[in-house]
Amino acid sequence: MSKITRKIKRFLKSKSYRIVNLFISLVISPIPKKFFTSKLGFQLDTAEPIVQFIATGDVTLAHRFNEFLEKNNNIHYNPFVNFINLFKNSLVLINLEGPLTTSQSSVLKQFTFKGNPEYVNYLVDAHIDSVNLANNHIGDYGPIGIIDTLTVLDNHNIQYCGAGNNSNEAGRCKIIETKGIKIGFLGFDDIQESFSAKKNSTGTAFCSDVYLKELIQFARKTVDVLCVSFHFGNELDYFPTKKQKFLARLAVDCGADVVIGHHPHVIQGIEKYKQGIIFYSLGNFCFGGNINPLDKDTFIPVIQLSKQGITGLEIIPCKISSVDYVNNFTPIITSGLEAKRILFKLFFRSKFL
Repeated sequence: MSKITRKIKRFLKSKSYRIVNLFISLVISPIPKKFFTSKLGFQLDTAEPIVQFIATGDVTLAHRFNEFLEKNNNIHYNPFVNFINLFKNSLVLINLEGPLTTSQSSVLKQFTFKGNPEYVNYLVDAHIDSVNLANNHIGDYGPIGIIDTLTVLDNHNIQYCGAGNNSNEAGRCKIIETKGIKIGFLGFDDIQESFSAKKNSTGTAFCSDVYLKELIQFARKTVDVLCVSFHFGNELDYFPTKKQKFLARLAVDCGADVVIGHHPHVIQGIEKYKQGIIFYSLGNFCFGGNINPLDKDTFIPVIQLSKQGITGLEIIPCKISSVDYVNNFTPIITSGLEAKRILFKLFFRSKFL
């Protein structure tokens, strides 16, 4: 690695880069169009049946989201209203970061999230098919909160991965078959080990190299396409850590086709690795943890899947709020120069992985 490359990488991880990035995000939109692309993705020719698969960033229907509803007299709306038409023709996976429970017994930590079990109707009405539960907030209200969440999801026919009533359930590959294509989902958390499931206790599937290999290799034998979700990395880091890269690439080595990352709350780059595609962080999507995050950029990958694996990809640039001055918990698809700015940011962060 050259001195110049090392200096660039150090700068990209520095506070100075965060300031520059924020300036670009908030101020410099009218950059000459030749520096941007309005589309990012690819499409392969195939005569096989195709399933359109979509993943989103963190969905936290809690905390500031609860306050927002109370302030607006529990208005009847759906936070995913701008995506319903897109989602209804797709297989959709979200990272549900926080239990849906009425429990009052939270664990001792700085931030604890929970949402009303009735919020599951937002997911149903938005045609969300599956959720990843392997994260550092699903256990904020203890085993009861997790059990309540599993129950409400089961009752509404929404698949989930990454958590269960014991370690076997938490690590089980959930399979959705559509158009004759078996698509498997696994979820792993690398942040909150105290929430991990045990042989006889409720919790999440926590990362370990051996556990990861065994589950992915076993799941690979039962599906046509395998998607693995990770909750990993450092909050507000624009580039993945060495451990993120190791875990994501290990997942692909063991048979994953798609790797979806969460937790940093900002978007990180995309990597084509062997037969798989790694999305290191999708950022937030509908995030109730903050009323006005400085960085509201996000994106959703729209992935075309066949029995042979990935046949196409389109990146749709989005923002987590339909207004800039506050988080109104209504993500939108961007267009024009704003969309190009987000795609440029994503391209730049992918370039230096």
